[in-house]
Amino acid sequence: MSGDLLNGQKYIIAVDVGTTNVRCHIYDKQANIKGEAQGRMELIFPHHGWVELNPDMLWNTFVQVVRNGIKNAGIKAKQVACIGISTQRGTFTNWDRETGQPFHNFITWKDTRAERLCREWNNSLQMKCLRGGAQILHFFTRRKRFLAASILYFQTGMVVMRLLWILQHIPLIRERAVEGQAMFGTLDTWLMWKLTGGRTHATDSSCASISGMYDPFQMCWAGWCINMLNIPPSLLPVVKDTSGWFGKTTPEIFGAGIPITAIIGDQQASTFGECCFEVGDVKCTIGTGAFININTGDKPHASLKGLYPVIGWKLGDSVTYLAEGSSFDAGTVLLWGQKIGLYDDVAQTNDLANSVPNSDGVFFVPAFSGLQAPLNDNLAVSGFIGISNRTTKAHMTRALLESLAFRIQQMYEVMLEEANFQLNYLRVDGGVANNDFLVQLIADLTEQPVDRPKQRDMSCLGAAFLAGLAVGIWSSIEELEELRNEERVFQPCDNWRDQYKDVVMTWERAVRRCLHWYKDEITVYSI
Repeated sequence: MSGDLLNGQKYIIAVDVGTTNVRCHIYDKQANIKGEAQGRMELIFPHHGWVELNPDMLWNTFVQVVRNGIKNAGIKAKQVACIGISTQRGTFTNWDRETGQPFHNFITWKDTRAERLCREWNNSLQMKCLRGGAQILHFFTRRKRFLAASILYFQTGMVVMRLLWILQHIPLIRERAVEGQAMFGTLDTWLMWKLTGGRTHATDSSCASISGMYDPFQMCWAGWCINMLNIPPSLLPVVKDTSGWFGKTTPEIFGAGIPITAIIGDQQASTFGECCFEVGDVKCTIGTGAFININTGDKPHASLKGLYPVIGWKLGDSVTYLAEGSSFDAGTVLLWGQKIGLYDDVAQTNDLANSVPNSDGVFFVPAFSGLQAPLNDNLAVSGFIGISNRTTKAHMTRALLESLAFRIQQMYEVMLEEANFQLNYLRVDGGVANNDFLVQLIADLTEQPVDRPKQRDMSCLGAAFLAGLAVGIWSSIEELEELRNEERVFQPCDNWRDQYKDVVMTWERAVRRCLHWYKDEITVYSI
């Protein structure tokens, strides 16, 4: 399949399935975008803490967006060499093997219905014994695998606890699993099942490593976790290499059978698209949430402060690991500001923030989905602090943007503290990275030049790179590095961090006031 580029077919379809948007780019060998399309999906909020997606809506949106992308590129499906798919991670469903019908809506990564289960299990005797035993083993062996296990705590962002919640509330899934007729999958797995007409039930290691039930050290589903939580193993998909053969789309979907040759989680895809191939390379994607990833090479990182060790990508026998810090609210904060009337369009936030010299003592805590590493508090509350009769929309807008930069700075400093190697450049991408005020402030606070590429949708580009490598469109990662182009490098201002020190400290005081706000149990409803 790699020698003649599939009889001269050189176009690559890359699709990024985000939280609320599906984007499709059609690339040529020079990584130029020949056509693109996008569609929007509406999240469903049935109860407090629940965040879902309708499977039929997602599938129809995906298919239509890809068809529109092919049409806008002015090509035929038979001219496409391959397709690569990048997806939001931690979003999953279960479906019936015989009928293909989902048992429930997609439970998204932002869903917190399993908060109580996380606390119960984290405080359980089984987990205490696991952590204690791992601590002893780490003392004697110094192996990072045991260090990671000694500090392991389940979080709502992991699939495993939400999957356990679903199994407890929909007994039919377990019954069908015993019969071998129930299937589990994150969004990528379900899309592949649909695209291949039910022939492929698989995921890749980058997506599996986010689930909480995959061992990134052993590169397999974690038997201890599956057994302890009584999750039917028959539910789970096969785990494949990130770049390689996953199957071919059925011809009636797009007009030709297109090989699917890359599946990858969106943050790993953007890291690959940013060409962060060396140990110490760092990228920050600022979209719905803010995610900062550092390349840790061929070894997983065991963090003491909540950075998550994930598999970046697996190419043949080579595995690249990343350490990841996340803040689940970034773009959601700016869209909320638009919703309440601070501005008419998110694009106005840059000029509004620059129209005032400071926030005039106004601070915002971005915790619609709790606060992640290094704070790790799912019960935190969002809020403005410091509003006075002088406060204007510009002050509040600046406070929103500053809060996003402060969270990114926190994650970056944890990486500086825990990394045992030199951090290289910092690269940014994602829709919110279009905001010059925000990116400049990140450069100032981290005291690092921040490189912003010409193409912002690096998840699509990373999926395209991986898919193209599988079919020989590109032969090496060195060739890919030559295709990446920067738009601008934001240089840190002299002493700017010192000038912002008191502002950051006051914001941290505001954050402390918002921690552990929700004391009551989240109401649990049956479905």
